[in-house]
Amino acid sequence: MRLGFPRLDASGAAGRGGDSRSAAPSATLCVMSQSSSESSAGRSLGRTVVAALILIVAVWLLLGFVIHIVSFLFSIVVVVLLVFGIIWALRVLL
Repeated sequence: MRLGFPRLDASGAAGRGGDSRSAAPSATLCVMSQSSSESSAGRSLGRTVVAALILIVAVWLLLGFVIHIVSFLFSIVVVVLLVFGIIWALRVLL
């Protein structure tokens, strides 16, 4: 199957017949539009899959980063509360 412009015969007319108004150019255009939509759909599917994978990895990394930040902040709060608890306990006991 040839895609692209219609092949010209010896007389310079498009298609199989000598008439330049034959149905071959419209058939070729139809084939071109079908093949471009098929390749566009294939490319679009591939792009969609790659974009989805990149999005999943980015969300996973971002979620890990956010969890680590929250964990770090929580550990700081725990350490500060422990220090205040030790100071309070020493004041009560001494």
